[in-house]
Amino acid sequence: WSQSRVEAGSRSSFQHDYVLSCGQDSSCVKKIWQSPPIVRQSTLLQSTSPSGLYEAQIIVRLDETSKEDVQELLILDADRIVFHLDLLAQKKHGTVCDSEQFGSLSWSPDETQLIFVADEKAPKT
Repeated sequence: WSQSRVEAGSRSSFQHDYVLSCGQDSSCVKKIWQSPPIVRQSTLLQSTSPSGLYEAQIIVRLDETSKEDVQELLILDADRIVFHLDLLAQKKHGTVCDSEQFGSLSWSPDETQLIFVADEKAPKT
């Protein structure tokens, strides 16, 4: 499915993965498991909340106006984006690190905070 994102001037596409079970009667299909929403864009990092109700994802997309990469934090529930933040527009830090050694995205136990590693903010010139 897709969701329009007016604030970003774009449309995001998502997918779910499912595990289904059928008994001997093939007309009876039961959903056993459903993945959190997966953004069908360049996902740098992702993390499921401790309760399993939310999925945090840091994605990269090309801004059509500036032609530069934008890093965005998305919080999704089972069906939609519930929070969106352009990380680079905040000017708090540089790009988010997604390397195998330092890349990390983690929830606090009470699901009120996220932590990730980013490059230092570039000095003003």
